[in-house]
Amino acid sequence: MESDDLREKLALVNEFLAKASSAKHPGRTADWNTLAMRSMADIVGAIAPHEPSSAGDNPAGRLMTEKLETFGLSNRTMNSLGRGNVFCIYDLVLETSSSLMAMKGFGAGCLSEVEALLDKLNLSLGMESKDVDL
Repeated sequence: MESDDLREKLALVNEFLAKASSAKHPGRTADWNTLAMRSMADIVGAIAPHEPSSAGDNPAGRLMTEKLETFGLSNRTMNSLGRGNVFCIYDLVLETSSSLMAMKGFGAGCLSEVEALLDKLNLSLGMESKDVDL
């Protein structure tokens, strides 16, 4: 990637961070921070895409690093998971149903939606990191 592209993308990161730190509404600061972190992750991913070394020949590893956005979860579920810093399948399977239910805005409907998705993928909540194949 050319240095001009890199400078442009880093300028976007700085812009989001500036908005996050100067939010006029204290209750919305968390939303700006979430937006800034997601944008930074997208920009960093565009600059230097990261894929675990074993994921290239490991379909399960690729699945674990897949962003939740690609699975068509409802906006309410995605927003609640985002507030809880759950962005990929790996993050999700490490959570328990009680930790998910403790997230703001995450209710029984969201839990059913998540469990149905994981069921389709032959995964479950509450997995141990040592049991997750990356």
